[in-house]
Amino acid sequence: MDESQKIQAPAATGASSTRRRLRRLLRRPAWVHIPHRRPNQHGPEGIKTLTLVDHLVELRNRIFICVFSLLPGTIVGFAFAAQIIEVLKRPLPTADPLVALGLTEPFMINLKVALTTGIILAMPVILYQFWAFISPGLTSQERSAARPWVPLALVFFALGVSVAYFILP
Repeated sequence: MDESQKIQAPAATGASSTRRRLRRLLRRPAWVHIPHRRPNQHGPEGIKTLTLVDHLVELRNRIFICVFSLLPGTIVGFAFAAQIIEVLKRPLPTADPLVALGLTEPFMINLKVALTTGIILAMPVILYQFWAFISPGLTSQERSAARPWVPLALVFFALGVSVAYFILP
């Protein structure tokens, strides 16, 4: 029995230390500050007020979310860059092949296609973050007037991409 207890005790300690190490690794970095809006911070007519630093911190956090939302779409775009380039080459006349004049140009074209694909795929997140940052500063009338334009901005973006592809080869 003593031998089994000796074997079990270090396993339990190792598991708790592993959990502690995992918690330490998953802890939010010190440079990421998420402001907490206090419910008692009301200005005139019950409107929440934030300091300039709180606004800048919120803007920084929303920009981080937008940048990090680009990563999955950019990875997908880079994985399918050759197929996307073939789709983009279809409207061109096939008499002359495309020529790369610089040493890094083929890689940079793949990178630009991947980044553009990432922007296209992340546009709903970017538009939502823009709306979430702007909307607290609007009155209820302004918010209700602007609310239909947020989804329409996504439609207009898709329309612009399709016009650029079909009309401007």
